[in-house]
Amino acid sequence: MAWLLIQKSKFHSGLYHKLVNIDKLKGFQGNEFTAFGTAMHEVCEKTALKQLKEVDQEEFFMKKFLEELISLPDDLKLNANLVNSMREQGKALIPEIFPALEDYFEDYEVVSTEERLYEPLGDITPSEYDFKGFIDLVVYSKKDEKV
Repeated sequence: MAWLLIQKSKFHSGLYHKLVNIDKLKGFQGNEFTAFGTAMHEVCEKTALKQLKEVDQEEFFMKKFLEELISLPDDLKLNANLVNSMREQGKALIPEIFPALEDYFEDYEVVSTEERLYEPLGDITPSEYDFKGFIDLVVYSKKDEKV
């Protein structure tokens, strides 16, 4: 699940604007790890939504991983050994993902992907903070009759 803790104040957005747009400091723009994670995430999401067949998963992963690597900043020096290792890890992991999901839930159906969350955390932290994030996959378990 991707998440952020957001403070409800103009100070935070104003500070970010100053640092990035005025001081021209670069924000985090990704690396080999984010490229790998994005490619794996795309395989999982498209497969869950039945937009990608199992037989096409590896090829899709390799293409998406390459696209993500190419989109990284030109001045980022990639670790070729790490990238090659990630390619092999992706190929090994992909066939394990949905069988593991099926073993865990047995009989399930996909309700949604990328379900947005934006919840106040007043009970946990001061009320000026919200939790913002996404649930990558929401499933309905037919066995348990629960989401």
